[in-house]
Amino acid sequence: MRSVCAGLLVLSSWVCAACADAPRSWVRVARDPNYDIFLDTARIFHRVDGTVEVYYRTIHAAPRLHKDQEFDREIVRSIVDCKRTWFKVAAVDMTLGEQRLVARQRTDEFELAQQPWRRIGEGSTEQMAAEAACHFAERRMQTRLDAALK
Repeated sequence: MRSVCAGLLVLSSWVCAACADAPRSWVRVARDPNYDIFLDTARIFHRVDGTVEVYYRTIHAAPRLHKDQEFDREIVRSIVDCKRTWFKVAAVDMTLGEQRLVARQRTDEFELAQQPWRRIGEGSTEQMAAEAACHFAERRMQTRLDAALK
């Protein structure tokens, strides 16, 4: 069992390293007075457990604080369970503007597996973003299935 877990960890690390340089295609999927949320439609991945890995970019209307440092943008790698509309956070980069990195948080696959699922609030902006992620993921899967059947 440990060798399987180690293999999955190596594979997931390789996938994450490979997708770090992937082209980005941001689409706005949610907005409220406090922030805009974009989904990177070029980096949507179906995971073996039936969940979806997605990247969100959040632009805050006003700067926020993280350990006494201001940031106004986040890029979040999130795992979304589309059947239950729950999520986990795998990685976050916080920046001030496009340039200055304020904080970087990462979890490995073991930590991610231990992280509890978080419920997405009904009617929230986060729900709109998660539903859009699931919609784009389903479309991507259908496109791949159609191509495989041709």
